Amino acid sequence: MGTQFTMSIGNDAAGGDTNLATVNFFNNDAWEGSSGTGEIACLVAFAHYMLPAADTYIAGISAGDSAGGGQIALEFPDSAYATFVAADSNLTPMTDWGVRYGTGALAPLGAGAVVTRRTATLGRKGRGRFTTPWLPASGVDAAGSLLTSSGAVVLAGWNLYMRDVDKFDEYLNSSLGLKQITTVTVADRLGRVKTRTR
Repeated sequence: MGTQFTMSIGNDAAGGDTNLATVNFFNNDAWEGSSGTGEIACLVAFAHYMLPAADTYIAGISAGDSAGGGQIALEFPDSAYATFVAADSNLTPMTDWGVRYGTGALAPLGAGAVVTRRTATLGRKGRGRFTTPWLPASGVDAAGSLLTSSGAVVLAGWNLYMRDVDKFDEYLNSSLGLKQITTVTVADRLGRVKTRTR
């Protein structure tokens, strides 16, 4: 069994802590009651590439067994994240949860970039997606589509921090179990952040 990470992201202009967006990520590393700070740092870094509007912040990240059950709140990965900041000028220095980052005014609430993840398994059980929260209006064109350059930013961040086996090494959690992601795309059509049940 692998590990499920839940990242809670807020934005001051969208209700702050009373309106947190959550995004789930999975990897194939066994859950042992705690998790590597390098993986947590990868999630914090990738959050900067999810097209955040100004005053976006990570309220926290929790983790637990991918098969289900409870999760525990994780500490901020100070030194591991500092290493990424030293090498990546796109990252905001931070040593704790709640530090604000991002640029520009919010797009309409709920709108975000749709990131589709595919595996070698054909059909619906072999693909998944998530919508980035707190998209800035500057990431959208006059027709209401995601700018190509904005999609490229999200994809670059995923390739940098989520793809490599030496980084997060993201997997898709499906009814068939954890499947390694082979392809990631970002659509030009915006999605809506919403609550979904499995």
